[in-house]
Amino acid sequence: MKWLKKLFVPEEVNTVLEILDGEKTQYNCSAFDMLYSTIKNIVISNSNTVLKQIKEGISPEQFTYSAIANLAGDLLESGKYHIYRGVLNPIGIGKDLLEIFDTSVDKMILIGVVNKDYADEQKRGIRDNIKNVG
Repeated sequence: MKWLKKLFVPEEVNTVLEILDGEKTQYNCSAFDMLYSTIKNIVISNSNTVLKQIKEGISPEQFTYSAIANLAGDLLESGKYHIYRGVLNPIGIGKDLLEIFDTSVDKMILIGVVNKDYADEQKRGIRDNIKNVG
């Protein structure tokens, strides 16, 4: 039924979903599968809000990479993927989430929506927050 809903979302929102599908092929890990399903459901359920943001000037790429980075960052900062305070569990998906976060931030540099200094600040910030939770 969810695929049916995807057919009836605006073209701009479908573009976001297509970019998200493309990112899914880049990653072969359960961490991205979790992010993918969550973001896809949010985009479809809130297609009018997504459309409004795109019409206000956020590119579908920016929306997608930002959503991926934000969700990965939120999960990393939750402490759920730590083995103990300040250390990601090497057996869990934490390290994959951090790699996905970094890659998404790097892609935002490539499309020109953030500069390297801002990206580095975001990467430092997530690592500082990882050190303080768990």
